[in-house]
Amino acid sequence: MKYAAGALILALAAVLPLHFWFSSTDGFNAAVSAVELQYHAQPQSIPLQWFASLCATISTGGGVRHMRIADFPNVSGLTSPDDLAALLSTRLTGPWHRMVLSRDGAHDFSLIYVRPEGRSMRMLIASYDHGELDIVRMDLNGERLAHFVQNPTRAPGHHNPIPD
Repeated sequence: MKYAAGALILALAAVLPLHFWFSSTDGFNAAVSAVELQYHAQPQSIPLQWFASLCATISTGGGVRHMRIADFPNVSGLTSPDDLAALLSTRLTGPWHRMVLSRDGAHDFSLIYVRPEGRSMRMLIASYDHGELDIVRMDLNGERLAHFVQNPTRAPGHHNPIPD
């Protein structure tokens, strides 16, 4: 009986993180699939994405967590941020709100959507630059990020050889 309970706990510990990464309710997967269908584009594979997310979490002391990236190197047919905003607004359901629309030149723009995620804020950033579209999702913990920005020498992972 002890072994069965232990096996069940290990199985749950293995499956719960997978649910987080492959959940379609986080907005990221919905946004990526919408771009794939609308613009017939495939995201480029990014190896060791989990490791980059782990490094971001450790280096910011938990200020940035659960980062995911989709890189579409060739997106044709996307002509304005309004087109992408309309597409994303149909797929980002629930408490997502567009926070920023930034235009840099005729064909470069960024859209930032946010929603509350517990004690953090989840961000979805779509950045288009000359035919390349990047979609990034991350959770930001304001308190931890502010602490990191105000005092980066005390952040985890920073080794100051000179004592205070």
